[in-house]
Amino acid sequence: MGKYQPGNLDGFLARDRRQRRQEREKDEANRPTGTELGQVTKRLDEQQKQIKKLLESQPVIDIQEKNTSNFGLNTTWSTVVILEIPVPQGTSRCVLQVSVNANVSGENPQGAPIGLARLLVNTDVMLSERVPTTVADKLIMITCSLTANKEYTALPSSISVVLQMQGLNGSYPAFATNTARLNTYTQFMRT
Repeated sequence: MGKYQPGNLDGFLARDRRQRRQEREKDEANRPTGTELGQVTKRLDEQQKQIKKLLESQPVIDIQEKNTSNFGLNTTWSTVVILEIPVPQGTSRCVLQVSVNANVSGENPQGAPIGLARLLVNTDVMLSERVPTTVADKLIMITCSLTANKEYTALPSSISVVLQMQGLNGSYPAFATNTARLNTYTQFMRT
């Protein structure tokens, strides 16, 4: 067998091997160590916790409106409109703002009726008052405008807001002009 004679490709192959070795060493030098990976993972976990805490500290806003019409009243309390507000999970307290507008017309009997209105939240009377009446020739009208705010710390799974009205001295038939609008704005907070 003859002696090895360098060929034309030997220089090219040597350069190629050298270049591949340098790239491999560079990749290994840039590869993160287990310690570095652990530090990055820890930082990401801390950021996730901070984001979660920030989101939980933000109040959840619930805005609702309910309208009703063509209802009648008599001399006992009548539920005019009821609105259910679901309570988000994990909520510890809430601030509830309620506003109501209602107009009730009826025939003008002997002795003009006096109107009463009240707001109930989960069966607790939030606000109760006499409402003004306007007497015309043949008709009498009760106009109701109520606003109330309340903060709650013991929360059930939902909050029911109810407008009840009554005519003290007489009944009001179910006229199409009888209308009521109940608006709620609720801020739910988590601790």
